[in-house]
Amino acid sequence: MTGGARQRIGVALVALAAGGLVVAALYALPQGSADSDSSDSATLDRGAQIPGWDVAGMDRYLSGIEDPIVRQAVLWEWLRLNKGRQSPSDLMVLCERMSGKSHDLCIRRVGSPHLYVETR
Repeated sequence: MTGGARQRIGVALVALAAGGLVVAALYALPQGSADSDSSDSATLDRGAQIPGWDVAGMDRYLSGIEDPIVRQAVLWEWLRLNKGRQSPSDLMVLCERMSGKSHDLCIRRVGSPHLYVETR
C-alpha cells in the first residue's frame, strides 16, 4: 500500500471517529482511475460495508485480499466498526487470515475487546 492509500485510510478513520461519516463517501474514486491506490481504498470501503454479524462473510472477504497490509487494515477497521457484535471466540477465525506478528496482534485484539479501538 502506498502513501496515498495510507493517507486516505487515515483521513477516513479520523473522519469516522470525529463525525461518523461513511467511509465509502470519502473514497469516491472512479473505476479505472489513474490513481494506483484506488483499489486499496475500494477494498477498505467494501470491507467496512460487511455487516458486523457476518463473520463468515468477512472471512471470505479477507481471504481474497492478497496484500497483508491492506488485509490487516480492513480487519482492524471492521473490528472497530463492529465492536461488541460478536464474541471473541467467534472472531478468532478472522485471525487465521493474518500472518506473523499481525496474527498474534489479532488474537490479542479479539481476545480483549477493549483493544478494538486505539487509545489516544
